[in-house]
Order: sequence, then structure tokens, then C-alpha cells
Amino acid sequence: MGPFGQVTELKLLAVAAFLAVPASMIFLTTVLPSKASRWLNMVIGPLHGIPNALTLLPMFAAPLFFKFIVGIELLITLLIVWTAVRWPRQALAVTDS
Repeated sequence: MGPFGQVTELKLLAVAAFLAVPASMIFLTTVLPSKASRWLNMVIGPLHGIPNALTLLPMFAAPLFFKFIVGIELLITLLIVWTAVRWPRQALAVTDS
């Protein structure tokens, strides 16, 4: 039995959906307009990162390899959100010389 009680199909589906978020964000970042992509990264990044960070708490007793992977994912998420916050709000004008 895991931290969420008895394993059920619905719980497995919820975990699968949670794990699909990063791959979906990569796709959405490439197809959405930059303003929408920027805001989506600033909102979804922390929303996805907080549950991951919670798994590092001692009460979950996660194995070391899992803590390592979560640490890398959190670092990358922070970099993505930081980049989205600092991203120019308007496209830079390109001029021909």
C-alpha cells in the first residue's frame, strides 16, 4: 500500500496524467503563441513542482534514486519558470541593415 492507500485504476490514471504533464508542456510550448506559452509555463511549472517537492519530505521515505530524479526535475522546472518570467513580453524588432 502506497502513500495514497489502496492502488486503484483511477489512482493509476491520475498518476499517469500527472506524469504526462511535462511531455505535454514541451509540445504546447512549441505550438502555442509565445504569450500563452509563457503564462502556461509560469502557472503549470509551480503547480507540477509542488507535489514533486512534497515527495522529498521524510514522511514519504522515497529511495535515493527517486530523490535524485525529483531533484533534477525540480531544478529544470525552476529554470523553465525563471526563463518564462524573464522572457521578453514583446518580440524584438528585426531590422535590415
